[in-house]
Amino acid sequence: MENKENNNPEVLEGNIDSKKRIDMFACEDGIKSIVPLKKLLLFCLGCFGMYAIALIVALFFNFLPIDAVSRESGSEFVIYFILLGGLLGILNKDLIKIKVDFSKWANWLIGIGIGIVVIVFPIIYTTIISLFYEYHISQNESLLREIIKMFPVLSVIVFGLVGPVCEELTYRVGLFGLLSKKKWLAYVVAILVFAFMHFGFTSEHIIDELVNLPIYLFSGAAFAVAYDKFGLAGSLSAHVLNNLYAIIMSIISNYIQ
Repeated sequence: MENKENNNPEVLEGNIDSKKRIDMFACEDGIKSIVPLKKLLLFCLGCFGMYAIALIVALFFNFLPIDAVSRESGSEFVIYFILLGGLLGILNKDLIKIKVDFSKWANWLIGIGIGIVVIVFPIIYTTIISLFYEYHISQNESLLREIIKMFPVLSVIVFGLVGPVCEELTYRVGLFGLLSKKKWLAYVVAILVFAFMHFGFTSEHIIDELVNLPIYLFSGAAFAVAYDKFGLAGSLSAHVLNNLYAIIMSIISNYIQ
């Protein structure tokens, strides 16, 4: 027997409205709702795959008759662009989910506020540390300054914009998202991995690297909170602002000198 309720216009309208509500709810998490496998791939490519990319790119640049800084600069720029292409390729159709996070201006504004906090913390921290210890910049920071000095415009594009996008897709969307069912674990692992990825294990001044470590731990924690509470727009705006500030200040200091 035919079910007359299914042909009832009011019932059909109710079912359509219900489906719309379900669909809207499913999109509320935006890019956080991508499947775990993609999150794992994002993290693996951004963290481990980057070393493979770096090795191949470095082999290519070693054959070029250029100075060491130019070689390092070219390698870094090419690595980040390849990495960005790979990460976006993994997301593929899920890229549309970014619209949900990015459409909320409050997420951007709060992210900028968090970015300002991330900028201020190292200033206060290094000022206090310098009272007790002769402070030196990290190996990572030293290399970046040399690259920025030679290629300021490309540095703004790559380290100020492309780099943060790659790192947010790797450590927040990928790693944090993968572990997000246990929030405390997601925070601890994502913060530690992010911090130690910026740690100069091969540095001759390992004490200086340890002294600088709290800066990266704080940044990792701030970006994780921004992503968890305000989505990719929150963490990305904070990260981009922090990096752009550092690069612009480095460019200004080079011109002053």
